[in-house]
Amino acid sequence: SYLWSDGSTNQTITASISGNYNVTVIDANGCAASDSMVIDVLNVDIDQNDTTICEGDSVVLLSNVLQTYLLGTPNYNYNWSPTLETSSSIVVNPDTTTIYTSFVTSGTTVCQDEVVITVNQTDLVTLDSTVCDSVFWGGLNLTTTGTYYDSLQNELGCDSVVTLNLTVNES
Repeated sequence: SYLWSDGSTNQTITASISGNYNVTVIDANGCAASDSMVIDVLNVDIDQNDTTICEGDSVVLLSNVLQTYLLGTPNYNYNWSPTLETSSSIVVNPDTTTIYTSFVTSGTTVCQDEVVITVNQTDLVTLDSTVCDSVFWGGLNLTTTGTYYDSLQNELGCDSVVTLNLTVNES
């Protein structure tokens, strides 16, 4: 028979949290033997959920170790893909949608978590217009031929650059 420190009587148990695990085994002759072990469980979580940013923006990604080691000082090594950075926290500003993966190693154990950063591209809009006398644009009365620029936020909250190539024909 088996008796584990958590009260389980199965031959095996699953260790899902760090801790000290004890077992006492009694054989068919009534002889008892006990043993114990310390189990360190490594779980990793990137604190940022999948998210969408605007082109040119950046986001901080932090790789958290969720369980702590019971013995000694934990020694974690961090590796990020695709950036190849080796710290627990990185700042990313991707040009396109990118999957970032954090690999955390302790001894021979490697755990990973990933996050998808979706990038909304900046809209570039060019308008060519010919008018008589003047035109109102962006709250301004434009009376001179030229190129004018403005920015607007699109429905996703990202800036869109608008270029107006204006020709003013005087009447």
